[in-house]
Order: sequence, then C-alpha cells, then structure tokens
Amino acid sequence: TLQRRRARDAYFAWLRRTPSALKRSMFVSITEIEKGTPLLSIAEWTAALRPHVSRVALNFHCSDHAIASIGGAGAWAAGFHLPIYGGAQLGPRAERLLDQVRFWARTLHGQGMRLAVNGFQDLGFLEHAITLGVDYATSDALWPFCQDAPEAASAAA
Repeated sequence: TLQRRRARDAYFAWLRRTPSALKRSMFVSITEIEKGTPLLSIAEWTAALRPHVSRVALNFHCSDHAIASIGGAGAWAAGFHLPIYGGAQLGPRAERLLDQVRFWARTLHGQGMRLAVNGFQDLGFLEHAITLGVDYATSDALWPFCQDAPEAASAAA
C-alpha cells in the first residue's frame, strides 16, 4: 500500500482518525518488503509513519541479507515470516532457518533493533529460536487467533 499513492493516502487518513491513546500503544509493520528495496525507500516509508504511531517494524523475506544497515531506516524492529520448515524434528531446512534467525538477531541487535519472527509452527523450534535472540514471535499454529474460551472474550472487551 505504501508504494501506491492512493492507497498510502487512504492509509494515512485512517491513521489520522485513530485516537491518540491507541496510537501511543500500537505499532505498524511494513510487510512483504521485496529483496533489493533501497534503504532510502524504506527510510522514507518509516519516516512517513512515525508521526502517526510510536513504533514501526519491518518485515522482509527470510533469506534477505541486506539488513546490515537497516538500523538507519528508523524502525524499531525488523524480521521475517518463516516458510514451511517441516514437523517437530529439526531437519536440515530447519537448521538453515535457525542459522538465519541467528544472523538476523546478531545483525539487528547490533543496531539496537528488535527481531520479530512470524509463523512458528512448532514449539520446540520457537524455543530454540528464542535462545538465538528472537524478541517477538507470532504463531497461528501455537496461539490461534480465535479462542472459544470466555476469558478470551472478556479480556478483549
């Protein structure tokens, strides 16, 4: 949406109407950043969002290695969505993904940023990734979005 002016304007209009109290506690994520996107473009998007929200996160492709200077973009966190990596046993593909997590954590933490990884499918893999430096994790498989429990509904109210 940030690449097209009309969609960007509609998004910023929505952000302007969002109550200030909500904006102080929320963050937005710029997702599906294509490999090779210039740092200048990412920095412009982040700068445009910062007046509206307290924090901006960036979401890249997991194999992207062009994050060495991403701290200059002004974002608070960066990360990626995990591809399908198999079952509970850590095979060669999962080991390569853990190497990516290690690389991302070291690179981002060295720039004062947080690492956010999305799409965990296995608790053991998540626990291992946390020891490597994942700061924020999401998982539809481990924490389903919809809960039937009454306490989940009352907490959201």
